[in-house]
Amino acid sequence: MYFDYEKNKEHKFYDLALPLVRAYTFLRFDVECFGRENVPEKGPLILACNHISFSDPAVIVANINRRANFMAKSELFRNPALAFLLRQMNAFPVRRGYSDREALRYAMELLRQGRVLGIFPEGRRIRAAVPTTAKTGVAMIARHTGADVLPLCLYLDPGEDVIRPHIRLRFGEPLSAADLGFHAGNRKEEVSAAAELIMNKITQLWEKEHGNSRC
Repeated sequence: MYFDYEKNKEHKFYDLALPLVRAYTFLRFDVECFGRENVPEKGPLILACNHISFSDPAVIVANINRRANFMAKSELFRNPALAFLLRQMNAFPVRRGYSDREALRYAMELLRQGRVLGIFPEGRRIRAAVPTTAKTGVAMIARHTGADVLPLCLYLDPGEDVIRPHIRLRFGEPLSAADLGFHAGNRKEEVSAAAELIMNKITQLWEKEHGNSRC
């Protein structure tokens, strides 16, 4: 796997591919979107979402009006063709299970440039279960950059039609540094508490959808 963390330019292919991404998500899924107006039009932003399928970044990107830079597991970049596509869509690799400082520095630089970072705090896919514990990376990045965190939730109805499953995408309210409790206190405790708060907000969004009848 090779990725140049020194180059964080936005790729022109992103805008060319976006209509194809939207067409794919429309054909592959039946997506209902709620709270899209909560996405700020500008400024650094972390999109923090639960993770249910490989297509999650495509579903999210297709339903916002800003370019997003998603963290993706490094294993995906081992396939040259897939790695090329991911890079062109502004995704970048992160090694799971490690303190990947290169990926973290890259993510923070993106936010300092006022861009959007997409991250799955759980660090793995959990298809239909209740969202679980968040890794601390999302809170650490927010603390170092001062970027707002926007919790969002993807909900897949259990037993949905596998041909074109119904997914509900719900955006929460942005969380500022003050909301996350970042002050001059103990850094480790603040980061752990903020990560838990972010995941709690995602879980609350998930609970709104759990058991809902189709609209």
